[in-house]
Amino acid sequence: MRRLFFFGLLAIVMAAGVVCSAYAQTKDKHDRRVIIVNERSSDMMRLYASRTTTGDWEENILTSPIRAGSQLLINFDDGTGACTFDFRAIFKDNLSAHMWNINVCRESYWRVVD
Repeated sequence: MRRLFFFGLLAIVMAAGVVCSAYAQTKDKHDRRVIIVNERSSDMMRLYASRTTTGDWEENILTSPIRAGSQLLINFDDGTGACTFDFRAIFKDNLSAHMWNINVCRESYWRVVD
């Protein structure tokens, strides 16, 4: 009986953690997660995102390429409270795509097409 109670409690705690992480928001209640959709015929090899107030692209935020026809959810919360970013994607075919002044607190997708 005690063992059953323990496993039941563990299941409830784990389920609550999943729900909380799925709806994770920052202190200011803005969700800065954006789905990057690669609808190009080439893999996205690198992705840079910088606050619009900076002149530096920072570092590549991809740990692996976003394959052609695939998508990836990325959290752009950098801890500064910023909502507007510039995006730069570099593809396997050496072409690049830019999106300037995207509000990650309001937008939920960035779709890149050929």
